[in-house]
Amino acid sequence: MVIKLSICISFLCLIYSACKDAEQLDPIGPTMEFIPGLNPLVSGNDTLPKESFFGVHMIGAKGSDELKDLRILEDGIILDTHRLNILKTQGDIPSANPLIIPSVDRNGFEYAVWITKPESGLFEFTYILRDVNDLEFSKKIYLYFFDVLPTLTYIASFPTEIPVGSWIFFDLDADRGTANFDMLAAYEDGVLITDLDRLHFNQFPIASNPLMLPITNVSQVFHMSIKINKSGLQVFKFSVRDEDGYSAEVSFSITAI
Repeated sequence: MVIKLSICISFLCLIYSACKDAEQLDPIGPTMEFIPGLNPLVSGNDTLPKESFFGVHMIGAKGSDELKDLRILEDGIILDTHRLNILKTQGDIPSANPLIIPSVDRNGFEYAVWITKPESGLFEFTYILRDVNDLEFSKKIYLYFFDVLPTLTYIASFPTEIPVGSWIFFDLDADRGTANFDMLAAYEDGVLITDLDRLHFNQFPIASNPLMLPITNVSQVFHMSIKINKSGLQVFKFSVRDEDGYSAEVSFSITAI
């Protein structure tokens, strides 16, 4: 009887030990998911216009152990902290990369992770969530950022026959693309106009042609005026350029009498 009891106890100890070993060998790691949202929020591979930032709505959950940190890589290199902004329902989190998960979030969190966009092109972003047992869960997305080109149109009509010596007025709708405008130029019959007394910008004489534009991040309307100094058919062209070197232009034909 004593022998049988001893065998049973030994068997139970073996089962308990095996279970403990199994627990130690197979801990459950953390998990992470991205919630779809409206642009500029992304949840997977995407194509986006190059702007100032994009974001990921992220939910992280612990497995067997508490969460430890979150790392974000761009093309395999740790992302600079100054390009990172992490928000949660209760407020901002001091940006860091790796981010040490705050104690109140170590069982799970919901963050909005915003990143300043790089230059145009294809980029790989990797998000790695790690727990205190150094188990990791990673998600990788590929984002292609493209340049948005500027456009230029006129928004006011004008007579096609103009007396010599008259001023003709152009209202130009300049719609910026990715970058700010930096230059506006006026041409007559394909040649840059050098007689500045014949040109007004927003009802004031201009100091140069091309004209360097004030830095602004919004689209705008340019009011241009040109004095007609000769008779016959003439073609006027206006061209704007942005800081990325992209340009847009619009042309008008008039007959001076």
